[in-house]
Amino acid sequence: APEELGRYRLGPIRFTPAVTLTQIGVDTNVFNQQVDPQQDFTAQFGPKVNVWMRLGRGLVSGEAGLDYFYFQDYDSQRSFGTNERLRIDYPVGRFTPFGELIYVSTRQRQGFEIDARARRNEFVGSGGVDVRVGGRTTVRTFGGHEAYRFKSEDTLVGTSLSTELDRDTDKFTVAVRRELTPL
Repeated sequence: APEELGRYRLGPIRFTPAVTLTQIGVDTNVFNQQVDPQQDFTAQFGPKVNVWMRLGRGLVSGEAGLDYFYFQDYDSQRSFGTNERLRIDYPVGRFTPFGELIYVSTRQRQGFEIDARARRNEFVGSGGVDVRVGGRTTVRTFGGHEAYRFKSEDTLVGTSLSTELDRDTDKFTVAVRRELTPL
């Protein structure tokens, strides 16, 4: 049972706290400049907790974390970020409906295309159902909505990141999973 992984127990709640060190090293081009790149020692660390709780036959699980992005010399690049996830699974016979909410707030680069360390918030809500159609086969259908929002005052090359990059995405997926071995 996943909730048995919880190191501590508080009534019906099991949880495991941790301090994470996600990244540590030297960023050789902090500002992504072609001429005269600046380097700095950087690290990403912070507290995190995983939580599980039984709700009848269902399982509520979650995770919450706070990240500190540290730069030794360029303190203007330092920032805090959060990430939270809440999920519920409730098996009913061959069916297991589930729902999940995710929230991320960070000021780190989104990817290689966007060099700016701009504050963005990500909201994800999804839900679906797993259907056991055999002893080793499961069909999953789920859908969800994702929303990405940048602070309106953040700009890159004179363009508002909020205007250009805010987006909403709706998804629907059907997947088949087959257990090939007991492992």
